[in-house]
Amino acid sequence: MSEAKENTTKKTLKKPALGRGLGSLLGEAAVSTTSTVAAEATPKMQAEKIPALRDGFIETAAPQVPDHARIWKVAIEKIYPNVNQPRQVFDAEPLKELTDSIREKGILQPIVARKMPDGGFEIIAGERRWRAAQQAGLHEVPVILKETDDQEAMELALIENIQRADLNPVEEAEAYAHLIKKYNMTQQRLAEKVGKDRVTIANTMRLLNLAPEVRVMVSRGELSMGQAKVLLSVEDPKLQRALANKVKNEKLSVRATEKLVLRAFKQASTAAAFNDIDISGRLAKGLADELQKALGTKVVIDYQQGKGKISINFYSDEGLNQIVDKIRAAWQK
Repeated sequence: MSEAKENTTKKTLKKPALGRGLGSLLGEAAVSTTSTVAAEATPKMQAEKIPALRDGFIETAAPQVPDHARIWKVAIEKIYPNVNQPRQVFDAEPLKELTDSIREKGILQPIVARKMPDGGFEIIAGERRWRAAQQAGLHEVPVILKETDDQEAMELALIENIQRADLNPVEEAEAYAHLIKKYNMTQQRLAEKVGKDRVTIANTMRLLNLAPEVRVMVSRGELSMGQAKVLLSVEDPKLQRALANKVKNEKLSVRATEKLVLRAFKQASTAAAFNDIDISGRLAKGLADELQKALGTKVVIDYQQGKGKISINFYSDEGLNQIVDKIRAAWQK
């Protein structure tokens, strides 16, 4: 009788089967995780307190953690940037400071990435940390995996950079333009997704109308957003570049930039023509164009030396109601 019981006990004490775990998901050579160690500790501690567990009559399994909730350790060479990453400029000095910090303390915030068909991992957020980790000589980095399509990955990368104020105005404008063009989005829809006002997005995207050399100055921080807006009133690319260089070299304020542009128009025009040229008037025309796009009808701003009126055209009672509804909705935001 005792021998039969002993055989039964031996059959009960089977070695628990190991799950496929991380190796099957990411590849044995590519990743490892420390979550397994913590998961195994709990059943062992329980076994010391519960005789049935200690004697092998009851088996327990480690808690199952969803893949998206884990922090994976991924080989650094398996990770690569997103080609549509909004951020293109990485300043050397801040990157060096981050490298020194990672070398001493490690990466405190995991990189967010998505697994690609080629077996690699495309960065959604954290390219700067990844670059610094490479310079620090790390062989693997902590990663949070997220399942996204191309559009959502782009949106997440843009939102993350905006929240951190990591993008320069030109990078932000280019990212907005890319999303609008590639995914046929409206400015209003994009504004809702990134948590920005539609007019702010429209003003930012106007920077793309600057001459290429001037855009580079803005992206490098050599010109401010306010200075760039003033220079947008200069349609001649050659003159715009010359004025931008003067603003940069002399470190002019926005107000001084306006005066500089006014002088440039005066020198290039006859006295009679100059009376009709007004920087604020040109900016007012740009605002009229924005209002026209927002309201979906013709808008005219009659501007004269700081005074004037706004004319909004409508062509039916229904059109008038639609305009009022749009203004009311914008007012309530």
